[in-house]
Amino acid sequence: MRKQTVAFIVFCCLFSPVLLEADDALDSLISLASKVVEDIQASPDNFISSELLKESTAIGIFPKVLKGGYIVGGQFGKGVISYRDPESGKWSPPAFFKLYGGSFGLQAGLDQVDLILVFTEEKSFDDILSKGMNVGVNISATAGPVGREFRHENVMKLRSSGAILSYSRSKGLFAGIAFEGAKINFDYESSKEFYQDAYDVRMILKENEVEKVPETALELIRTLAKYIGNKT
Repeated sequence: MRKQTVAFIVFCCLFSPVLLEADDALDSLISLASKVVEDIQASPDNFISSELLKESTAIGIFPKVLKGGYIVGGQFGKGVISYRDPESGKWSPPAFFKLYGGSFGLQAGLDQVDLILVFTEEKSFDDILSKGMNVGVNISATAGPVGREFRHENVMKLRSSGAILSYSRSKGLFAGIAFEGAKINFDYESSKEFYQDAYDVRMILKENEVEKVPETALELIRTLAKYIGNKT
């Protein structure tokens, strides 16, 4: 435990100036999230299967996640998650989240990646919400498949396992990537600032309580609907 604490302090000391500079305005963050989806799905060979996305429960988009370090590695980023209503197929307004985690090993360098999390199953996503994202939930994610060659029966297997699938894009390269031990926190302050009201995570994602959705959030919802379409 003591080693983990020291590692976290070292990581913060090394990278906090960079993190502060990368803290975009909330509108810009959502616009970046829309662009990440547009760019990835426009790729002719490396994209997330529409068969998979049509069956997804929720999607998380974290632009410009900071990864790397010297001896002590870690990641930190801000992003949004949108939930898909299982009956209507409509996407919720995005809720803001922070993602962070640490690791040990001989590694060096600093990089920024765009990260996408695809939640494949309703119950597992609801379990995460029930644990209270505001206090930090540990998640592990499996490298998601890319390209056209992804069959419907494989989607069903992923859903039955409750898997979270992850994808990253770094320096123009897009691929599925696995990671463990990352934490996600519901960013209450950012969500309150953006929506001008004190909504909790369920009010935004599952209970349709947001009275006024800003245009940038509506654009993200339209982008998700454009590339994902209706459930099969």
